[in-house]
Amino acid sequence: MATANSFDAVGSHPSVQTVSIGRPIIWVRNGISDMLHHPGASLAYGLLVTIIGAMILMFGSHPYFLAAAVSGFLLVGPIMSTGLCELSRGRALGEPVLTGPCTHYRISTMAS
Repeated sequence: MATANSFDAVGSHPSVQTVSIGRPIIWVRNGISDMLHHPGASLAYGLLVTIIGAMILMFGSHPYFLAAAVSGFLLVGPIMSTGLCELSRGRALGEPVLTGPCTHYRISTMAS
């Protein structure tokens, strides 16, 4: 199976993976399952994104603020989603849910 970093024989073009038409439905099903297993974090992230989106709509008549808000949202949004990705990854690996980002650091330093 090809990886995201693999190149064809020439080495100038990355290989393209195909995705079946039903795969997005599996992604949505997995997302709903993660949300049901971690409702607090999922709803908090959703509420935060909704509030930011509402603020962008409220100040949409001011072009400078709108440009800054949308740009900031596009930059900060992927960073905000890392928490949900970590919850999903930990659940897939069967790891216990940690209460905060520093908890993992304390556990790893105490073990050594």
